[in-house]
Amino acid sequence: MRIFHVSDCYAPRTGGIESQVRDLARAQAAAGHDVHVLTATPGEHGERGGAVEHDDGVTVHRLGARVPFDLPVNPAAPPRMRTLIGDLHPDVVHVHAGVVSPFAFDGARVALDEGAPVAITWHCMLDGAVPTLRAVVGRTRWAAAPVALSAVSGAAAERVGDVFGAPVGVLPNGMDLERWAPVTVPFDDAPAHRPASGLRCVATMRLAPRKRGTALVSIIEDVMTQLEPGALTLEVIGDGPVRPAMERR
Repeated sequence: MRIFHVSDCYAPRTGGIESQVRDLARAQAAAGHDVHVLTATPGEHGERGGAVEHDDGVTVHRLGARVPFDLPVNPAAPPRMRTLIGDLHPDVVHVHAGVVSPFAFDGARVALDEGAPVAITWHCMLDGAVPTLRAVVGRTRWAAAPVALSAVSGAAAERVGDVFGAPVGVLPNGMDLERWAPVTVPFDDAPAHRPASGLRCVATMRLAPRKRGTALVSIIEDVMTQLEPGALTLEVIGDGPVRPAMERR
């Protein structure tokens, strides 16, 4: 099966959509599919403008433009998208959308124009944007567009359903449980900070304001006032602009 993923953001940028799309594409390639990613994100060394690279079995088409701060946008990308879809004839075009995803929406529009099957997954909550988006959809061809809609959670899917007035599936972010399974370590070899007993919680996240890392610390603080000393530990793995605030808290 030939699969196209269309995403404004992709590695080497770091974030939820970037990581999920890359892992999904790699897993599909490992399963024997022909997988292509169309993205506006420049490569590690600034590759853009149609540059092609190979990432663990995935063919990545860097369609970004030279813009300030290497933002993942390129209003001139649709002709190149149309050429790729016309030449390679994907079996499905999987579009990965956020609240503001101009590149992804261009990809969906071009794929529909070319007659390709289209699936759109929303990786965000549309709180506050539903009325505006509903009005846009109701006045354009998107109200009847033949696309398979999904979102990464039930709550997110509910908002997308409110926008489109159509069924929305739930496609949760995937996780390789084997890679995250705890490893048994002899007590003498365990890190000094690791408790010998009690509940050990680990959070891996981007330490950005909207991820609410300081709120997580506050919750743990409240819980620990109700437990015996040593009954609970929290380890946070990540980095970002709110890291200093979390460390102070």
